[in-house]
Amino acid sequence: MLLLMAAVQNGRGTDDKRSFIISYYLADDTLSIYEPPQRNSGVVGGKFLERRQVQKPKSKELYRESDLFVGAIIEVFNHRFKLRNADDYAFNYMEANTDAFPASDIDNIQKKLRALIASKPTPSIFNGSGCPCGKSRGFRLSVPSFERFAVLLLCVAIATQWLVGWLG
Repeated sequence: MLLLMAAVQNGRGTDDKRSFIISYYLADDTLSIYEPPQRNSGVVGGKFLERRQVQKPKSKELYRESDLFVGAIIEVFNHRFKLRNADDYAFNYMEANTDAFPASDIDNIQKKLRALIASKPTPSIFNGSGCPCGKSRGFRLSVPSFERFAVLLLCVAIATQWLVGWLG
């Protein structure tokens, strides 16, 4: 079973803080969605979707394990969920099954990032050490910071799953 943490995306600010746990059962391609109760939120948590197979919108195709990775958006009965995180088992499973999860193939990620960075002019904020802070070692960016860096300086959007596996 793969456990993924998700947030609903519906354009309502009141739902921004709601979080969901999506359980994907590898044996039969079913999923269930649960919303943990949050005190004083005004929303009663609990079972959002009973375990079942779910079709992709406007398709007869079912959601498969390869559709579920950090950064993906899935739509379940007119509710859009952005997958924000996963448990360790799910990440390990994705890294062990890179055919189904190419965004978890560390070698592939490094090749793509190197090619993206090499194809862009060096931003002026970098000094000789290649690091925006001036340090040559020990510099770490959080995943959200690196995503912003990629978009702002490299003008590319990078799949969150790449970053979680590579920087995580």
